[in-house]
Formats: sequence, structure tokens, C-alpha cells
Amino acid sequence: MVAGAALLAWSAGIHLDLWRAGFESIPTIGWLFLMQAVGGFAVALVVLVSRRLLPALAGVAMLASTIGGLVWSVEWGLFGFKDSFEAPFVGESLTVEAAGIAVLCAASVLRLRDARKDPAPTRRAARPVTNSLSGPADSRPPLACGDVEVCPSLRDQASLPATPCSRRGARVLPDGVRGTRPNGMA
Repeated sequence: MVAGAALLAWSAGIHLDLWRAGFESIPTIGWLFLMQAVGGFAVALVVLVSRRLLPALAGVAMLASTIGGLVWSVEWGLFGFKDSFEAPFVGESLTVEAAGIAVLCAASVLRLRDARKDPAPTRRAARPVTNSLSGPADSRPPLACGDVEVCPSLRDQASLPATPCSRRGARVLPDGVRGTRPNGMA
């Protein structure tokens, strides 16, 4: 993700440099170059700080749309402006943006693979177990026989089997499930 963020920032820097070099005077295109520069730096920062999938995919979309805009401008013209592949920074821009797409796509695939290997707990955290003498930490009633609750020490150990809990026949499951078994069965 760090390399992808750097390539996004590089692309933004190219567009900012071109905007300063004279593209600012081209109607519509000038503002698009400035918006690409500001947006590119912003997305690069978010990708760098968060290292999450959605910002990385936003970076891919931004780089791909930048390449698309350049190719469209060269082939058919865009907002009355027709560019050329021989223009300054076109080769560098295409190389940086294609590399950024490849790097961010690879990072996204790795992020998805890692998420599938080690999924983060998505269930709500169970309330902590307290003894019946001091009462529950909150105002909810104590567990009844057959209730299921997660002990905090087992919350992240999903491979452990259910074990008896010390509170009136409650059972402890490591996966965050809380429920009642039929007929008060433990």
C-alpha cells in the first residue's frame, strides 16, 4: 500500500506540475488537472494512513480514470483540447499510473487474501462474566441455566470448545454466541 500511495502522489505531482506549467490557462482542462492533483494527494494520504481496501480501490479508479482521460484526449479530444502522446510527461504519467494500478491491485488482492485467512471478529462483544455476589457489571439480570456467554479470555480463541462457566450452569463459547439451549440443557 505504501508503494501504491507513493505512485498516486507521483501522478498527482505530475499533474500539479503540468497545471503550473500552463495547463491552468486551458478552460476546463486546467481545473481537471488541479482537481486530479489535489484529489491524488488526498487519496494517497488516505491509502498511506489507512492501508485499507476501499481507499486502495479508490486509488485504482482514480489512476485508471486519469489514463482514460489522457487516452481520450489524445484520440478524440476532451472539452475542446486535443493532447498528444509526444507531449511532456505523457510517457512518465502513463508509466506511473499503470504501475500504481498494478501495485494497488496487488495490494488489494493480498489484503483480501489476508482477511479471508484471519477474519476479524464481526460479532458484538459479549458482556463480561461477573460473580453473583457482586452482581452484574450492568443492570441486566444474571445468566440463567442454559444461557451461553463468551468469557473475555476466550473471545479471540475461536478454536476452543464450549466449556462450563461458573455462573449457574451457563456455558462459555469462544465465538461470541449467546443463546439459550432448549429445556435448560447445559
